Amino acid sequence: MFGGLFVLYALTVELPLSIIRNKQLLNKVWKKAMLFLLNLLAFLLVLVTAQNTYQLTKDVFKGYQEANVAILSRQSEYRSMDTVLVDDNSKISTYKLAPGYVKVHTGKQYAVRIFQNSKIIVPVDETEL
Repeated sequence: MFGGLFVLYALTVELPLSIIRNKQLLNKVWKKAMLFLLNLLAFLLVLVTAQNTYQLTKDVFKGYQEANVAILSRQSEYRSMDTVLVDDNSKISTYKLAPGYVKVHTGKQYAVRIFQNSKIIVPVDETEL
């Protein structure tokens, strides 16, 4: 989220200021088109950040659910967050594994805390099958 905010700041503040400072390099039409595209990108970044923040806020107020789930598969998509396919009482769902909890193995059962709106699970302890 902080990376997105940094990119948002760079694109909405720093880049337009550098374009405005170099007036002799750019004409008015190019400047307007560039600023429009940057504002559009900034709006999309704000929209995505707001949606993620809204989902996290809903989870904070609603709380988490505890359950015992079996990990069916695990895919490493990012450096800090993996996607796991879990079986929760014959209901198969896809969640993101919270960063820092990487000691989860396929085919084992875990007691987890599930954040439904954000689709994040946090493993607490390994349980018996």
